[in-house]
Amino acid sequence: MPYNDTRITKKINFLHTKQASRIVVQARLDGNMTQEEVASKVGISVNYYRQIELGNKVPQLKTFVNIANALQASTDTLLQSNLTFNVLVETNSLTDRLVALSPKKRNLAMTQIEAILNSLE
Repeated sequence: MPYNDTRITKKINFLHTKQASRIVVQARLDGNMTQEEVASKVGISVNYYRQIELGNKVPQLKTFVNIANALQASTDTLLQSNLTFNVLVETNSLTDRLVALSPKKRNLAMTQIEAILNSLE
């Protein structure tokens, strides 16, 4: 089946759009950005971006990713209110820690993680 982000967006439906929109607003405020600045970076109208923040519009997946990039936030952080299990947030935290390591230490950590995962299978 070909990739169809509209279909994926409808399936996700951001489950709790109002909650997700609050997190988007908070990320924008944390970044000291205006709605106009975010909309400009994403390439959408300010009115459409406002509707997203109000929870009245659900953006397509591509637009949502662009919003996350403009806010310098991970998509899993923006969607965390929709996660049944907080696995993605925990994974993101671990990924951040791995990225902060030197390449040598990162390779060592990845080798150990791979060994642990293999032993659990």
